[in-house]
Amino acid sequence: MITFNFPRPLGRETVGAHCERGYRRRSLRTAMFLALAVLAALSLKPAVCAPAPPQAAAAGYVVNTFSSTFTSQTVDVGHTFKPGYQWYASRWYYNTPTDAASIALGSDGTIVLDSDGTRAGNNNAQISTFSVPDSGSGSVSGLVGTAFGGGGYFEATLAFDPAAVFKASALLGSSAAGWPSWWGMSAEHLAGMPAGQYWYYYDPSEADHAYAHFAETDFFEYDVATSNNPLAWGGNMADWFGKWTKSAGYSSVQTPWANKLMNVPSGTDFRQFHKYGYLWAPATTNENGYAKYYFDGREVGSQPVTWSQYQGQAPPASSSTPWTQGILDQQHIGLILGSGVNEPMTVKSVNVWQRSANQNIGFGTLYDPLYDLSKAYFQSNMSVDNSSPADFNGDASRAYRLTLSPGVLVYRLSNVASFTARIFAVNGSTATAAFEVSPDYVKWMPVATSSPAVVPTTKGWSYRDLSNRTPIPKGMNYLRITLAGGSESPSDREIGQVRIN
Repeated sequence: MITFNFPRPLGRETVGAHCERGYRRRSLRTAMFLALAVLAALSLKPAVCAPAPPQAAAAGYVVNTFSSTFTSQTVDVGHTFKPGYQWYASRWYYNTPTDAASIALGSDGTIVLDSDGTRAGNNNAQISTFSVPDSGSGSVSGLVGTAFGGGGYFEATLAFDPAAVFKASALLGSSAAGWPSWWGMSAEHLAGMPAGQYWYYYDPSEADHAYAHFAETDFFEYDVATSNNPLAWGGNMADWFGKWTKSAGYSSVQTPWANKLMNVPSGTDFRQFHKYGYLWAPATTNENGYAKYYFDGREVGSQPVTWSQYQGQAPPASSSTPWTQGILDQQHIGLILGSGVNEPMTVKSVNVWQRSANQNIGFGTLYDPLYDLSKAYFQSNMSVDNSSPADFNGDASRAYRLTLSPGVLVYRLSNVASFTARIFAVNGSTATAAFEVSPDYVKWMPVATSSPAVVPTTKGWSYRDLSNRTPIPKGMNYLRITLAGGSESPSDREIGQVRIN
């Protein structure tokens, strides 16, 4: 998608942003009464959780974590870049935000994306689910909005006129004209996370952390069709890596050309609304990850894109390298919609289904992959282990105890609401840790955690993703994780990654 040639306001809730079921045990009658009363008071239409399409449900993605039409409540048309919206005028670490004239909201909940080529139209990328926040906003994660992790099914309903695309391409050339697009990109990269740095694969020799390694997922691009063969569109994945240079940008390995072509049925009219879907299933120790493409609910493309689990190796040399595209599983994808010069694309809705929203990140999320201990407010008796990622489900770096005494990590984040931490254990011991919260770093309150199933990896290791089981009281500003283990080795338990909201 990109040619790399470039060096909630407080108290606001977005309707339909998150339709996760099953967490509250109020009676249905009580819940319905309260919901209707609130909605009536706010004069809002109730958000509807869209049922999962069969292809999403078959992969285990049944929770509608993102559901959007396009209104002034869901799109940041005022360029505030404050939290609370589902869509922002695309502004990342290197570009200016999309001009408002390229974003037109319809009265029916649709949006028209276009560019005249003379303003900041951000060809192919007018709006996105995430953006770089204004300085001083207090963002911990380096972005506002939402980026999605852990796999899912992504679907957009849109329409465009192929004749306009061919006309613009003939006048300007396809690169300058752009094309209708629905895609995703690593938020770690576009939001410059960690702040001021590019994402990098774990390699101690890259001490300046300027070596980038990130994922791009092109769900739909109308860039492969011709006026003689208009019934095709492109689906692509790109594994980007290297140090950016002005002359060459980044290096990448992309989907082979034969697998990019998505042909649709004869008689298809792209001027009518159609659904374009992308299914992402991460790799595990024992199973390959894969990506599939869908048109109106039916799988298209010659074959799925597959990859083995990425375990911190150097980036791939070619598309035949087994872990090519595997970096996707370790990152978070922000969703992007856009079109080209005088090629209006109308979008009706966007939905995402996942197992849960636990692995997504956004404004107010402190996400620590534990490549080092710099994100911790305080640590005691802890160090970093970057050995044998294959034994840790591909997790390239974890925190472990230096001695048999308890190891402690403390994180600081205003108004801690929830957390998830991956805890590894070896030789049959239960993967667990103690969690406490505090408003002032003086008084600490223990937090009970969920008890998910143990996931085995290799060589005796296993892990559990532990989350708070009960609501955390308001006003808690610190989370303390205490790792204690058996008496044989200080490294019998490790902390893989921490996510605090």
